[in-house]
Amino acid sequence: MIYHITTRENWNKSKINGYFSTESLKTDGFIHCSFKNQIIKVAEFLFSGQQDLLLLGIDEIKLESNFISEDLYKLDERYPHIYGKVNLDSIINIEPLKTKNGNFYLPENL
Repeated sequence: MIYHITTRENWNKSKINGYFSTESLKTDGFIHCSFKNQIIKVAEFLFSGQQDLLLLGIDEIKLESNFISEDLYKLDERYPHIYGKVNLDSIINIEPLKTKNGNFYLPENL
């Protein structure tokens, strides 16, 4: 399972489009994702102070686009990147990504 943090607005657009995508697919050539142990770090780095975020759980076996776990930014840590649009049936879990006292925390059922 790999994860992607998105806004509710972007998720709602995806339901209309019939697939999930992000601006980074256009600008970077892939959709940035995380493994479970990276979710909070990514959320704090990229989404600090934002509300109404969703955590998408993506089953990489059902994913039709290629994904690669790689360290593109020389961080000594590999992150999953999806090289294409995400078919909606590969998104098997959608949870609100909430904060408590200003800190993100993982949904209980992950």
